[in-house]
Amino acid sequence: MDKNSILIVDDEKLIIKALKANLTREGFNVSTAENVDQALAVIQSKQIDIMLSDYILGNITGLELLKQTKKYHPDIKVIMFSGQKDTLAVEKILAHGADTFIAKPFGMEKLLEEITALQEQ
Repeated sequence: MDKNSILIVDDEKLIIKALKANLTREGFNVSTAENVDQALAVIQSKQIDIMLSDYILGNITGLELLKQTKKYHPDIKVIMFSGQKDTLAVEKILAHGADTFIAKPFGMEKLLEEITALQEQ
C-alpha cells in the first residue's frame, strides 16, 4: 500500500517537528502548517490524503479548519487531537466530518494505528 500524504496542523512548533520527523521516518510525505490559513493554502496547493490537526489553533478552533476542509475537499481524512477533555467539542468534531479524535498526549503507535485504519477505508 502506498504511503499517504499527510498535513500536520498545530500552533506548537515542537509538536509539528516531532510528528513530522516520526511520520517521515515511516515513509509518509509530510506537509505542515501552524494555523488555519497556512493549512488551507497547503490543501489548495498539494494533494493531501490525511490531515492531522490540533483542536486549539491559537484563538481559532480546529473545528473551523475542519468545516472549511470538508466543504471543499470532502475526501481528505481528518484526525483531530487535543489535550482538552471536552466531550461536547469531540461530538462537534465528529459531527462535522472528522474521522477520529485522539486525546493528547498520545504515542506514535496510537497515531500510526489510526492512520493505518484510515488507509484501509
